[in-house]
Amino acid sequence: MFRYSFLLIILLFTHQLLSCNLFDNAPDVPDNDNIIYIDSLPIVAFQDAGVEVVESNDGMPSRIEVVIVCDTIEYAGASVTVAVDNACYEQHDRALEGIDFNIVSSKTVTFDREHLLRSIVIETINNDLMTGDKMFDLVIVDTLLCCYEVQPRCVVTIRDDDTLLDCFIGDFYARAHSCSFSDMYQSEQFWKLTFTPFETSDSCFYIAPICVFKNIDIKQIAPVVSYVNHQTQTLTVPYGQLLLQSEISHYLFVGFTDDYTPIFDGVATARYAIDEHAVTISFNGNYGVVKMMPDNTVECVQVFEKTLFTRSLL
Repeated sequence: MFRYSFLLIILLFTHQLLSCNLFDNAPDVPDNDNIIYIDSLPIVAFQDAGVEVVESNDGMPSRIEVVIVCDTIEYAGASVTVAVDNACYEQHDRALEGIDFNIVSSKTVTFDREHLLRSIVIETINNDLMTGDKMFDLVIVDTLLCCYEVQPRCVVTIRDDDTLLDCFIGDFYARAHSCSFSDMYQSEQFWKLTFTPFETSDSCFYIAPICVFKNIDIKQIAPVVSYVNHQTQTLTVPYGQLLLQSEISHYLFVGFTDDYTPIFDGVATARYAIDEHAVTISFNGNYGVVKMMPDNTVECVQVFEKTLFTRSLL
């Protein structure tokens, strides 16, 4: 019995030595500054579940800051790293890094007691394609000395600033045949068609010029009015519009039958198509120019056969 009592005393004394500071007899509590408990880590999250930014326009960058919030700071050096994820969107809706946007800040941000808000800076890239809005997600993929309750994710939507109107404004080019009615001389020419919008309507355009006719300075040709129907994807140009007025005659934009008889009433029609690379305008039938004399006789004409005009979007 004495033997077991002595052993118990020895064990109690040893435990006291291990659990107390021998100098001041105080408990040897671990330094809280060096021990990290998972339940005390600050929580990080995106400030917004989704943000929107407009596509860059005319070379001017469009930027947005996606804010990440840290609720508290207990330990120095808390940081998060984000990554881009677009796999959850359809192919035509995905925004691509380096094509649609760039992240111009670091993808890793560090928090401290004075900076509980940090930002990832995104800059959009301009294009002239009417591709619609594009989306991608920013996702927190790595943390240091912080944690999150649910995988943080912020949806970034890039609003397309291109419209049907933007697709048409500018110069279209065609290479096609024309002939002079007086001598039936045929030639292959490059033509330019320039669209300028009305200030009051996005379906009306000035076309200047729709063709370059024989022996006339292109700078003298007046623009004609055209109309775009976006529902039927057609373009119409009324006949009879004045292209050039001189002292003794004037030139009119008209249509032509297959035997080159002028048509003064009606419209020239064309269909347009838009893809990733270009806008094309394909005219049906023949159109061209007549020179009207003071007695309303036709002195000469030039006929332009079915023509395909193209404007590159690249």
